[in-house]
Amino acid sequence: MEQKMEQKMEQKMEQKMEQKMEQKMEQKMEQKMEQKMEQKMEQKLSKSQMADEEMSTMYYRALGKLVLHGRRKKSEPHAGILHNILRVEMSVYD
Repeated sequence: MEQKMEQKMEQKMEQKMEQKMEQKMEQKMEQKMEQKMEQKMEQKLSKSQMADEEMSTMYYRALGKLVLHGRRKKSEPHAGILHNILRVEMSVYD
């Protein structure tokens, strides 16, 4: 009788321990997956932000050259044309 009770208690304890271990493992896996997803999203955002900054600096640098030089030669593009060209190039990065 006592042996049966001891066996039952041992089984219950083992089951509880197994459940706790399983829960911990599941939580760890969930956390890892969430972290991976967050990292991927951050990488995507940082890449797009870098592309945006790069294009905007190119755009303003080109416009700045036109403004600084004031007059343009006939071989140089008009500011409106330059704006349209850069806008098309910027849309490629979107």
